[in-house]
Amino acid sequence: MKISRFFGANSREVMRQVRQVLGPDALIVSNRSVDGGVEVLATVDGAFEDAASEAPPREASGYAAPAGEARQPAPA
Repeated sequence: MKISRFFGANSREVMRQVRQVLGPDALIVSNRSVDGGVEVLATVDGAFEDAASEAPPREASGYAAPAGEARQPAPA
């Protein structure tokens, strides 16, 4: 998955950059105000599915309590 960083004086300028580079299917991952303007992290639609299909399957963790077991309160 490739995430691109964009910076501009205001949100409108940054969104124009995002659409120009990534197209109309771009997904905004995060946005925040920074010194001098706005920073946006964006990726293209489908990048998350691609990353998930490339990731190796995870093994089940042995730390989960069996269903039905009640948790005991901590001693006071």
